Amino acid sequence: MGKYRNTTLGFCVLVLLTIASQYSAGQTYTTNVTTWHQDIPAICTGCVYRTGQNLSEGAITIANVPDTTFGQHCSYDLLDGQVYGQPLVVTNVTINGANYGIVVYVVTMNGTVYAFDGDPQAPISWPAGQCTYGTSHTVGPIASQSVLGSASPASCANLGGTNCQTIAPNVGILGTPVISTKTLGDGSTGGTLYLVVESQSGTPITWSHKLWALDITFGAAAVQVLISPPSGASPGCYGFNFSQLHIQRPALLLGGDNYLYIAFSMMDGYPAPLPNGMMLAYNTVGLSVSSLPLCLPMSEGNPNADGAGIWGGGGGPSYGTDSATGHNYFTFFNTGNGVFDLNTTGGIDAGDSFIKMSNSGSALSIADYFTPGDQYWRSNKDSVHAGCSADGDVDVGSGSPMLVPDVEDSSHSFLAVSGDKEGGIWFVDRASPGKGGTTATCTGSPNTNLQTYPINGTAFALKTGPLIHTNPAFWESGDTTGTNYLFLGSSAVFSVAGAGELMRYQICNTGLPINTSTGCTKTAAYAYEVSGTPLVFPWGTTPSVSRDITTDTDAIVWTIWADGSVIPNSAAFTWDNNNNPLPHFPAATPGQLIAFEAAKSGDPNMPKLYSSEDCIIGGVNVDRINPATKYSVPTVADGHVYVGTQGPLVDPANNTQCSPIKNPTAACFNRGTFYVFGNIGLTVRTCS
Repeated sequence: MGKYRNTTLGFCVLVLLTIASQYSAGQTYTTNVTTWHQDIPAICTGCVYRTGQNLSEGAITIANVPDTTFGQHCSYDLLDGQVYGQPLVVTNVTINGANYGIVVYVVTMNGTVYAFDGDPQAPISWPAGQCTYGTSHTVGPIASQSVLGSASPASCANLGGTNCQTIAPNVGILGTPVISTKTLGDGSTGGTLYLVVESQSGTPITWSHKLWALDITFGAAAVQVLISPPSGASPGCYGFNFSQLHIQRPALLLGGDNYLYIAFSMMDGYPAPLPNGMMLAYNTVGLSVSSLPLCLPMSEGNPNADGAGIWGGGGGPSYGTDSATGHNYFTFFNTGNGVFDLNTTGGIDAGDSFIKMSNSGSALSIADYFTPGDQYWRSNKDSVHAGCSADGDVDVGSGSPMLVPDVEDSSHSFLAVSGDKEGGIWFVDRASPGKGGTTATCTGSPNTNLQTYPINGTAFALKTGPLIHTNPAFWESGDTTGTNYLFLGSSAVFSVAGAGELMRYQICNTGLPINTSTGCTKTAAYAYEVSGTPLVFPWGTTPSVSRDITTDTDAIVWTIWADGSVIPNSAAFTWDNNNNPLPHFPAATPGQLIAFEAAKSGDPNMPKLYSSEDCIIGGVNVDRINPATKYSVPTVADGHVYVGTQGPLVDPANNTQCSPIKNPTAACFNRGTFYVFGNIGLTVRTCS
């Protein structure tokens, strides 16, 4: 398993984003971001912990982040669809005969993969212009490839309950891809980008999900695999309908075992009984068009009550070990509300559970699990659970589990942590999760995990308090107290700051995060825009942390702010006679890229360092970004920050604002934009 750090555990809850500054000429670029949430730990070969921390960001400092020296380098607002996946980064790649120090890969909901030069020149005036590359300053991407062929992205007119809820107007590449890299003969970097795309074609319409394996240099033919149930699969796999009823939302995982893990859930808006969730695994060694996956259903296709989808708030399954010896590796993920019977003989239904999954090479299986004692109440969403007074939908699986970096000086060295829709922070020992589960009553039974405590530090607030829909990040400060921080973006229907989600954190300086520990704080601290006023995130946010491992004074937490009112919902669309969406959007609201100081001596909160809304020159917000998509995560690498969003605030075709009155078309939102942020060079600009 490799070495372990001697450290104590400390945790805090927060939302985050990214920052960056440009390196000097001739700088060697070293940071690859090949998977969602930026972390493949050195302490565990082949593991994917999803901590969101970049510990090698020497070019990013608190001193160079203010808006006078940090800002938007350029943008490209002609992407063919919205960007939901996190941008991924590979260094030293040769494409079409030219070598690039940084290549950024961006995918869209209209089924296209774009490659951008990730190191453009800093602007000489603001607002910055379109992203260019090469000595000829050619505008746009280095390369692109559609993965739809003659098909179309799946229209929200037909998905789920005939709408996509908060994802619209169509679905193409939704889950963040993953990249496997290798060194080529000339010393440059090659590899494969894996993605899943949903599409529709024909009359009557048929739907499909396809796995693609693309050469990141765009020089070799791609492999396409139609995702279909494997032969001899369990009834739950056969019952899985690879059609408009299901969605591939979580980020893809490439484990150290060379298997590609792909998680599915039901499409938002589909009424109960809910289609069942599913975990698939493809062996990437010898992957071909005829490859079939291993399959593990989260429920068995019960026509009366089902569910147990794998959502993860856009996050992905984690991969790691549960022991310091023995090299036992597992995949870890959470499930949403649904039927549960793992605690009965022969039961396979795994609603509202933390799953520890093993892969024998011939089959996937649940090696262990943890399920809350009140799972029966949480899943009150169908006829089986109709006797409970609440309305259910209190998922444990509203986010993905982050694996806490292993510690050797603790009786529980292998932790996983995530949040739920009850406002609880769940700590699970991944060596022995605790099993547990539900009784057939609405009151439930005691929990068997290590600890659960409310994010607001006082009491659980079921569906009326700080719910958690997003994913945590981790920062090991390395200071003299051995403090570690856990950041988690919480969402709240009602909170101290009003409606919306807050950036919070809680800290433990000593030992485990157990309720009785005197070293743990239970009062939430906030990231704020103005001192004393917490910043509200309508959809919540998943944070990232950047710092130079040689210092502890420049740790920065980054987040993307998205206004829920501009993300389409079921009320935003009507449909014409050809099942094409006719959107009725409110006036568009810009997204925001925001940076906070991770820890400041003597300050209980996290002060804001930068926002893309702050710098105004000549009456123009010069760093402004377009409306952000739900659960967006920025990418920090080698002095740059990369962000993907929806389309422009103003439709360039007719120079009209994206609003139901001035421009009632889908053109504004069925588009996407790519942004590069960084240090703006030697020039110091004056912002009003």
